[in-house]
Amino acid sequence: MRGKWLLAGGVAVLLAIAAGSLTVYLRPPSEPPAPAPELPAAFAGTEAQAAGVIRARNVRPVAPSTAGILEEVFVAVGDEIYEGQLLAKVKSGRAEADKERAALEVERLQTRINNLESAVIASRLEASRAQAVLSRARDEFEKANKSYQRQQLLIREGATPRRVFEQSEKVFGEARAELESATRLAEIADAEAASLVKEIDAAKRTLQEKMEDLDEANSAVAAGEIKSPASGMLIAARAKPGDQVTADATGLFEIAVELSQLEVVMEPPPPVLARIKEGQTAGVRVAELADEELAGKVRKVVGNQVLVEFTAPNPAIRPGLTAQVRIRLD
Repeated sequence: MRGKWLLAGGVAVLLAIAAGSLTVYLRPPSEPPAPAPELPAAFAGTEAQAAGVIRARNVRPVAPSTAGILEEVFVAVGDEIYEGQLLAKVKSGRAEADKERAALEVERLQTRINNLESAVIASRLEASRAQAVLSRARDEFEKANKSYQRQQLLIREGATPRRVFEQSEKVFGEARAELESATRLAEIADAEAASLVKEIDAAKRTLQEKMEDLDEANSAVAAGEIKSPASGMLIAARAKPGDQVTADATGLFEIAVELSQLEVVMEPPPPVLARIKEGQTAGVRVAELADEELAGKVRKVVGNQVLVEFTAPNPAIRPGLTAQVRIRLD
């Protein structure tokens, strides 16, 4: 019995060894380790050369003064412009409507004032006529009154016929009635003229207020005119006619100013970039200047970009052209 147990144990051991060997045999071979990435070789030259695009160092953004629809654009990218030049127009429906209403109100009031002025002239002429009639009536009344007073004395003394006295009394009564009528008519004419003058003065005050409203409306419409704040070259226009613009669109247009102060933007390879520092001297060649090399220097290194500044002696050198740059490495 003991021999059987020993035999069984030995068989189990052999089977375990065989299973382990089979597992090792069937396991896939391990992959070789990935090779380490090759680092770029350091740049050992004394000069770095690269091409880049010329751009202006000083740029003025231009924003609209009001929101609305960009109605017209009068310039194109690349155009040379002068300070105060009209670049574009922004149409504001509300401002245009306010201007139209104010203009119609001013026109209505002006027409009314013109009519009132004509009425004042006619009224003053009528008042002048009434005063002339009143003056004649007053003279006639004075004469009739003197004659009547005399006839009264004479009739009391019996020195005048009754018929003559009665005729004098009748003329006096008619003259007095004529004077009273002429006085009333003159007063009415004067009052009408005075009333028209007051009315025209009030209309003129209202017209002044409406003209101020029109000036404000015109200013609001004029605010839609986008004008250049400086002389230079238009290098960016970020909207076209028909686009909706807002007053906070600060970079709607961009103007390059001081066009002699330029820079070249380059992206050299990393090994070269690692050796470029601010302040290093450089030479800039532009096709428009044939073989002449302009003096420059590295102004800034930003990320993978190098900015080389230089002064352009020729107005033909403009933003957007390509330049070859040679940087002397320390």
